[in-house]
Amino acid sequence: MALIHRQPWSLWQSLQHDWDPVFAHPESPATSRSFVPPADISHYADRVECSVDLPGVSADQVDIRLEGKLLTLRGQRHASTNPAAAADAEALIAQRLERQSGAFERRFRLPEGIDTSAITATFCEGVLQITLPKLPKEQPLKIPVAA
Repeated sequence: MALIHRQPWSLWQSLQHDWDPVFAHPESPATSRSFVPPADISHYADRVECSVDLPGVSADQVDIRLEGKLLTLRGQRHASTNPAAAADAEALIAQRLERQSGAFERRFRLPEGIDTSAITATFCEGVLQITLPKLPKEQPLKIPVAA
C-alpha cells in the first residue's frame, strides 16, 4: 500500500506568499520595486569583463564612474506602459506587475592590477559590456653583478 502525504496548508501558504506583497505596508521590503540589474563577471588572463543586463534602458540612461578602486553603475529604468491598457484603465480589475523599474545602482570593487585608463564600455541590445584590461605583470629584472 502506498502512503500519501497530505499537506493541507500548502495551498494556503502558496496563496499567502503570492498575496503578502499586495497587503503589506507600502515601504516594506516585500513590496520594494527597486530594480537591481543582474551582472556576470568573468576573469581572464588579460582582462576582466562585466556584463550587465539592462533591458528597457538606453545607453544615455546609464552612468558609469570610477572612484579609486570602486566602479559604480547608476541609471534609471522607467516603467513601461501598455497603450491598450492605459486606454482601458477604468475597466481594469486586477493587474500583476513583475517587471521592476526605478533607479538602480551597482558597485563593483576592482581587483588589483587593472589598467583604469583603458576601461571601455559598450551597450548593445540591452546588455552593458564593461571591459577592464589588466596591467602587464612585472617581470623580474636580472641585475648583472660586475666583478
